Amino acid sequence: MDAGQDTVAEAGVAARNAALADLLARVALRDRKAFETLYRETARHLLGVVLRIVDERAAAEDVLQELFVEVWSKADRYRVDLAAPMTWLRMLAQRRAIDHRRRRTAAGAHRVDDDTDPDSLQGMSGSPESLSEDGLWNRHLNECLEELPEAQREVVVLIYVHGWTQQELVERQGSPLGTVKSWARRGLQALRACVERISDR
Repeated sequence: MDAGQDTVAEAGVAARNAALADLLARVALRDRKAFETLYRETARHLLGVVLRIVDERAAAEDVLQELFVEVWSKADRYRVDLAAPMTWLRMLAQRRAIDHRRRRTAAGAHRVDDDTDPDSLQGMSGSPESLSEDGLWNRHLNECLEELPEAQREVVVLIYVHGWTQQELVERQGSPLGTVKSWARRGLQALRACVERISDR
């Protein structure tokens, strides 16, 4: 892809983000047509996000409906200056799916071990809570998460934001424990380096 194509692609992403942000703003004002449009534009993608965590399609569709009820009631909490619309929606979807999964899964696995300690995030510009709590999106962390390879990003988000254990990830993904540890460690290192780089701008 040459520079011209890159520019066109970036313009397309920017236009989509602007359109989705506008829909969320209108949903916050209880615009039902905007809500229906938002659903049509994002439901398929968000169902895919949920299905990566919730195995049964029927259950995933229930989670999706719960998600859009939440979007309808909390759209006014979206901050366009802190996260792209789909980033915000994906994180809500992941949290809903994980909550559903945990309600159906017996507790018990060991927590993450020392080499991927969630406390190691505390030295960066924000904390895991700044990614998961409504209205507290952290600009630097979200920007840097988008730069991570997909596998590393998923592991980092699920462990450090949503509190999954490594064993839960092994069982969910079918990946060896060593691979999960490696993704978590490398993802955290890359995330920290990125945040430090952005903070120095």
